[in-house]
Amino acid sequence: MKNVLILKPEIIQKQNYNKSRETSLSMLCMANKDLKLFLYNKASTNPFLSFQTVSDEIINYQASAATLSDTILSQLSYLNVELDEDICYYLLSQLDSNGYFRCSMKDLCKQSIYTEKQLKKAISILQTLDPVGCFCFSLKESLQVQAFACEEAESETAYILCSYLEDLANHNLNHIMEETQMDVEEIQEGLRFIQSLNPKPASGYASFSQYMEAEASVEVKDGKIQIQLLKQDFTIEIDEEMQKNKQMQEEYKQLYTEAKNIMNFIQKRNATIMQILQIVCQKQKDYFLHGKALQYCTMQQIAKECNVNVSTISRAVTGKMLQFQNRYIPLRYFFVRNGNKEHSQEELVDKIKEYVENENPKAPYSDEKLKALLEKEEIYVSRRTIAKYRELAQIENASKRKKRRGEIYERKD
Repeated sequence: MKNVLILKPEIIQKQNYNKSRETSLSMLCMANKDLKLFLYNKASTNPFLSFQTVSDEIINYQASAATLSDTILSQLSYLNVELDEDICYYLLSQLDSNGYFRCSMKDLCKQSIYTEKQLKKAISILQTLDPVGCFCFSLKESLQVQAFACEEAESETAYILCSYLEDLANHNLNHIMEETQMDVEEIQEGLRFIQSLNPKPASGYASFSQYMEAEASVEVKDGKIQIQLLKQDFTIEIDEEMQKNKQMQEEYKQLYTEAKNIMNFIQKRNATIMQILQIVCQKQKDYFLHGKALQYCTMQQIAKECNVNVSTISRAVTGKMLQFQNRYIPLRYFFVRNGNKEHSQEELVDKIKEYVENENPKAPYSDEKLKALLEKEEIYVSRRTIAKYRELAQIENASKRKKRRGEIYERKD
């Protein structure tokens, strides 16, 4: 028997690093405000790029060590509770340079797709993040949030005194003593603690990244949907005069190529976003034209029609907003994966609410029973999804509903 030596060639997988492609994908991910900063930095190092903006806020942003939005978003992954990143982006966009909301809760609801309950829940979570005292509607609320977060004994006194800021400013201690039953020493102690708090908790952060800018607007005119990419407040172009004056050494050839690539990437980015918006608006036309619930629509569908990878769609919509009827709506909102092709998440939540409202108080529906009821209407979702939607609607589980209603009946008796 012959010994046969078989030589197997070693297979080595090589992955070529394509810096241009990486830059193109990075620019696709960027919202307008981040794109502006990126181009500003590129123009600072590339003599062939000429960058201009209508304001000098980008210079202030560049000089700052950190932005409020970056600081807040970096803390989300450490939370023990789930917080939708889109609602976080929206609330950040509504803050002024001191960290306070620029409008009332009523206006926050009116300008967004979120309910008051959803906004209040998100705000209560965000108020616990550093810098503490942001996401408040007034100075009083901000100081109370900061005092509540402290463990010092004086913080309790300070929390109460925050309701008497005008009296403190006017040295009207007698009125405070009469209302709170505190003595002068306690009031002075609480006042010193209040003076140690920060009345402008976001003032040390750059304001540029705080404001959400819509990527595009959608309007309905004469029964037709019109999409428009919003005009950018900056311009960037290739300085052709610089090209003529520079001796095209190898270094300058590379910089010139980079400048041309960046201009092409901007056009490609805008074209990709517009293509996605056109397809999404077509699939969700009933929402825009008639205010109906969103229909089944996935990133996989959009990727197939755009002839791109799903990850490209994900990059293109992340962190971007659409302006419609004076509201800012995250692009991700229009992708509906749950339920079947005729039922969106919004409809399913309404269905669950309807079942719970009409259930027998002494024998409330379990999640499994709710699942079975939905299946009778040819809506197929998992029990786990039912639980998720129930919690989203702030509905307790069956045992807690039964217990709570039982206590109500006992009190009536």
